Amino acid sequence: MLDAVALNILRRFLPFESPAYTGQASSWLEPWLVRWGRRKAEAVYRKAAKQCPAYREFLKQNGISPDELKIEWSKIPPMTKDSY
Repeated sequence: MLDAVALNILRRFLPFESPAYTGQASSWLEPWLVRWGRRKAEAVYRKAAKQCPAYREFLKQNGISPDELKIEWSKIPPMTKDSY
């Protein structure tokens, strides 16, 4: 929630022609955007693992405990129609 508020504030002060909007974030903004993106990805992962029984089972079958506090992204297997 706080990240969404911060992003909305940032959008108000950056012009639409800004490098941040065109995918050419300046060096001072890029680390923040990376952290923000990782937090969003982690939130989506945790929500899916908590609310989707099939995804939770998929993780368990692949030896991943969805309740772990630290997420090791390299261990999460890619999902395909065949593997899910």
